[in-house]
Amino acid sequence: MGVEVESAARSRALSFLINPFLHVLSLVVFGFFDFVDQLLCPVFLYLDWLLDRREGSCYCHGESSDFELGKERLPLSGARVVSDCEFWDGHSETLYSRKRKHGRSRVHFLALHRSLSAEAAEPLRFLNSRSAGRITGGNLLRNRFNSVSLDRGLASSVEKKLSVDSGVLPHGLSSEKSLFRHESPERSPLKARWSDCGCTTCTAWHTSEDLYVRLGGRGATESSCVDGDDSENNVIFIHGFLSSSSFWSETVFPEFSDSLKSTHRLFAVDVLGFGKSPKPTNCHYSNADHVEMIRKSVIDRYKLKKYHIVAHSMGCTIALSLAGQDPSAVRSVTLVSPPYYPAMPGSQPSSHILWKVAPRKIWPVFAFGPSFMSWYEHLGRVVCLVVCKNHRFWEPVMSFTLNKILRWRVPHFLVHDFMQHTHNTAWHIFHNTICSGAYTAEWSMKALEKAGKHVRVIHGDNDNICPLQCGLDLEKNYSNVSLSTIPGANHINILLGREKQMAQELEEEFRRL
Repeated sequence: MGVEVESAARSRALSFLINPFLHVLSLVVFGFFDFVDQLLCPVFLYLDWLLDRREGSCYCHGESSDFELGKERLPLSGARVVSDCEFWDGHSETLYSRKRKHGRSRVHFLALHRSLSAEAAEPLRFLNSRSAGRITGGNLLRNRFNSVSLDRGLASSVEKKLSVDSGVLPHGLSSEKSLFRHESPERSPLKARWSDCGCTTCTAWHTSEDLYVRLGGRGATESSCVDGDDSENNVIFIHGFLSSSSFWSETVFPEFSDSLKSTHRLFAVDVLGFGKSPKPTNCHYSNADHVEMIRKSVIDRYKLKKYHIVAHSMGCTIALSLAGQDPSAVRSVTLVSPPYYPAMPGSQPSSHILWKVAPRKIWPVFAFGPSFMSWYEHLGRVVCLVVCKNHRFWEPVMSFTLNKILRWRVPHFLVHDFMQHTHNTAWHIFHNTICSGAYTAEWSMKALEKAGKHVRVIHGDNDNICPLQCGLDLEKNYSNVSLSTIPGANHINILLGREKQMAQELEEEFRRL
């Protein structure tokens, strides 16, 4: 006992000495990143026009729109307002606040940076307006919104009429054909940016306007799913960040019992922006976009009247958005390692999530990686240019390193899915889906609690990405939540290595009702 106490005292003393050093080092390193990221802004602005004949766009200069949470409310029919879900659509506050709090305001390079970027942008805007023909003068903003796929921020918030009398958001958020509508070939959402991979695998989604869906169970084939008469025993699986439907179809699908496979239709989707699903270049990738595409590609297409929802990590945010939109259609919700961070009083919920997930620290590595990729738009694009654009080289290298050298058990599909995205999709999904999900998650949980829908949370007690406290807070804040803690499990091996156990736990939940 005395040895353990002495060891704990030494650990605390060591932390007391090291933490200040790490804090100072983090300030220096991320201050340098702030500087370099600003240098890259005019560089990418020129390259985007030179190689794509497309006006570059970033969040270095703009400010958040007037329909930020707490400033302007969405106009609604009957002069009613939505109190907690303004960020179903549009941009996240974190895209702008990260620059106001860090970076430009603290670096003396600001004046030169603004000058170079302004000089780069002016001729590009002029040439783009000439090539677009119809886009001139005061029509520029209007045409930009009309031509963009799911870019429905401020413009569509004025046009869209939401009804909240029933407490349920409307299903239709845009016309189905809007995803691929554009004004000119140069600005087509189908055209990959020069910094993205253009191989047949990465551009296969050009032939379809729907999400890629893997089928299983009773509806293992397309014809049986479309023509099936079972509209209530359905399960929708949603994967997490930098992943795909393989996360579910390659793990738990084979482990489900024959009894469940004979009675339930299983749908694992590649969410918008990941896997084999569409990755348009002019999309917000908001929770509204994800919900609309899942409804169009799964619920409407396969005529689902009732369904269970199972999700992992970031997918939990999308799952709650989908479930909260129509609680009457939901039979159960199972969240595996959800990123739930209730905001502190007086803080912006989206910014609170950003600081929790990406705290601008160099240590531990679980904090450094997300911090680097989510705070620095241009540095993150450089990483994607090197890695994702050349994924055919890096995939075998990474698989060999992880499995043969480090002796980790990492299936190839995880490595493949990790690189099957563009910087544009990952950047916007992190901010507009995960960070803005703070609003939609709370709104949806209240709707599910009011409707009496059970939400089961499965969380590992060794999760360094979404700590167990996320699950504990969910159970504490909502009476309809039950938490199952998995000893020793982290963010990934809560499923990998215990596929059979997870399949059994899910079957119990499906048959509980």
